[in-house]
Amino acid sequence: MSGDDSSRVGGPVFEVRTTLQARLLSDAGSREYFLPFLARTRSVSEAAREVGCPLDAMHYRVKRFLAAGLLAVVEERPRAGRPIKLYRSVGDAFHIPFALTPYAELEERIRSDVMAEEERVIVTLARALRESGLEGRRLYRSEDGEAMYVTADPAEGTLDWRAVVRAWPEHHRVTDRYSSDFELTDGEARELLLALHEVHERFRTLDRSDGRARRTYHVQFAVVPWEP
Repeated sequence: MSGDDSSRVGGPVFEVRTTLQARLLSDAGSREYFLPFLARTRSVSEAAREVGCPLDAMHYRVKRFLAAGLLAVVEERPRAGRPIKLYRSVGDAFHIPFALTPYAELEERIRSDVMAEEERVIVTLARALRESGLEGRRLYRSEDGEAMYVTADPAEGTLDWRAVVRAWPEHHRVTDRYSSDFELTDGEARELLLALHEVHERFRTLDRSDGRARRTYHVQFAVVPWEP
């Protein structure tokens, strides 16, 4: 990959001005192909490897981003024959006015983003549960009175998921989705959100120079009040 791998916080912000630009950056599927070039320099083949898509698919997307004015050729890498073009986003950040997006309501835009992620989570979770044989669920009330609906082993009763996770070998593929409702004051909810952000930042900035094998994990959390 190119040596220019910076992700400059506070770099130039590109103001999106056309509905085509807004659509390409708002749609989660399209945006996935754009992200390798965001504030970074990449060839088409490098971006394709990063996304995990066929080279032809990335070529097609790059042509669309170029035509829309979202990408620019910033360098050419010499080689025998035709040089390799390197691309970078025209801004290090993009402001996308909601009025230019293809969504009629803000809820529709949020739904589009969430559902694109949720579909991938659902497919991955289902595969992991089938492989583990833990496809069943158990509905019960815990000793402290909370209604629980959790993954369960029919032979063992209610599953101690923490014990299962601790028993996984080092290179076991980790997959889970957890949610719960807490009775909290607004101040306690703020503390919870800050704690989640601290955990997120800790693992986002881990030193990855030790050469150990890693895979990309999708991590999500939400703290929202259930309104009537």
